[in-house]
Amino acid sequence: MLIEEVGKQWQSLQKVRDDRIINNIQTFNVASLALKECTKASIQQK
Repeated sequence: MLIEEVGKQWQSLQKVRDDRIINNIQTFNVASLALKECTKASIQQK
């Protein structure tokens, strides 16, 4: 009984952590895309 409860809590903790990591990766991808666009724009202006 106790082991099952701990297992469930551990799984939900893992899921929360994974979601945060996924969100961080998505944010990073968006930021790097924006950076590429800015770099392209500044190169074209020169």
